[in-house]
Amino acid sequence: MVPNVGDKIACLYEQLQDQESKNVLIDILRFLSDSSKKYLVRSNYPQYRHPHIEFSYPFKMIDGGACRGEVFGQFSDLMKPENQFLLLEPEIENLSYIEIEKSKSEANIQILPLGLWSSKKSLFFSSPQQSGAHYNCMVSDQGDIEIKVIDLDQLCIEQNFEPNFIKMDIEGAEVEALKSSVNTIRALSPKLAICLYHDLDDLWNIPKFINDINPNYKMYMGHHSDSWFETVLYCK
Repeated sequence: MVPNVGDKIACLYEQLQDQESKNVLIDILRFLSDSSKKYLVRSNYPQYRHPHIEFSYPFKMIDGGACRGEVFGQFSDLMKPENQFLLLEPEIENLSYIEIEKSKSEANIQILPLGLWSSKKSLFFSSPQQSGAHYNCMVSDQGDIEIKVIDLDQLCIEQNFEPNFIKMDIEGAEVEALKSSVNTIRALSPKLAICLYHDLDDLWNIPKFINDINPNYKMYMGHHSDSWFETVLYCK
C-alpha cells in the first residue's frame, strides 16, 4: 500500500532525534494548516550550524548554492588555510560577490560557476531579473539564462574532493542533486544540511530519500526565518 501524507509525516516525526526538531515539524504543520498562524518559531542557533553537528577536521565543505557568499559569515570561524571549500553558484552576478569575499579569506576556496543536478548537462534557469528577487530563482524550462549543472558524485571525482560536510540550498533542485550524491553519501557519510522548503513534498521526501541511501544518519530539523522559508534538515 502506498503511504499517504499523514503516514509520511508520522515517519519523519519518528526519524527526528530530539524534541526540539519534532517541535519544529509540529510548528511547520500548524503554520501550513492554520491560516491564523502568521509566524514560525526560529531555531535558537545559526542556520547550517546545528549544535549536534560536530565537524571533522580538516573541514571539507561542498556548498551547493553559494548565492552571494553567505558561507563566509556562517562559517567564519572555519575560514582557515587547512580547510577546503568547494563553492557552487550558477548565477553570474552572484559570483562577483563571492570573489570579493574570497579575497578576504585565508581558507582554501574554489569557486565553480555550476549548479547541482542529477546529471552533467545544461539547463535553463530563472534569473533574479526574471523572478524579481535574488532569493527566488529556480531551474525552469521558461528560464531566461542557461546554466551548467553537474552531478555531485562526478564533481567529487573531477575535483578529487572528499567532503565531510555538504550544504544544499539550490532552489528546488535538492532532490535531483541528491540522486547524484548516492555514492558519496554511502561511502563518506558526510554531515548534511539540506533545505526542505522549496517544495512542500521535500519536507518528508528528502529525509526518506537520505535514509534510504544511508540509514545510519541521525536527523534533526531546524527553521531559520519567521515564514515558510529556511527549513533545514541536518544529518550526521
